[in-house]
Amino acid sequence: MFNLPNLHMSETTQSSMKINKMSSGAIIAGSGMCTGGRIKHHFKHNIWCQNAHVIIGGFQARGTLGQALIEGCQHVNLWGEKVHVEANIHNLSGFSAHADQ
Repeated sequence: MFNLPNLHMSETTQSSMKINKMSSGAIIAGSGMCTGGRIKHHFKHNIWCQNAHVIIGGFQARGTLGQALIEGCQHVNLWGEKVHVEANIHNLSGFSAHADQ
């Protein structure tokens, strides 16, 4: 889909887990409201980092992790573990695919 020289697609769980061991890079994940899937694992490994940035590009429904992050929550609960949010959260709501956007 993308023809970028440094883009590596993560198609397996194992390759996705390797991303969390990288010291820098960008993770592009398509997990709608941030409520499930690999994005939560990436949050667990990165959302506590002050130099991390989370860019949310779309509508986030009330009660979802994505909405909580946009609203500035200080902690998130990931598999029973309370993780402090230090990452910079950015909201690009104009990229929503919902009809009202």
